[in-house]
Amino acid sequence: MLARRTRFERLIVRSGAAARPRWWSLSGEAVHHRGQFAGFHGHCADISDQRRDAEETSRLALHDPLTGLANRRHMHQTLARTLAALAPPGGPAPRC
Repeated sequence: MLARRTRFERLIVRSGAAARPRWWSLSGEAVHHRGQFAGFHGHCADISDQRRDAEETSRLALHDPLTGLANRRHMHQTLARTLAALAPPGGPAPRC
């Protein structure tokens, strides 16, 4: 997008330290002056709080809130991914 100098919407970018990253949603379009590329015009929004909320919701859906241990749903998803990875190429995937 940026290298092609074309319009882009909701490009998600991470910045900051690994311990407390910031997430940004960027949208913009190329600006030309006298037929030459001059840069981008757009806007950005800090979506860090929404991102953290979504990650926490996902974590709570897959772990017991009291013990922090994986719940049945998480165990089932992990088993399904593991079995799918063990399936022969082109062959049927094992089911759980």
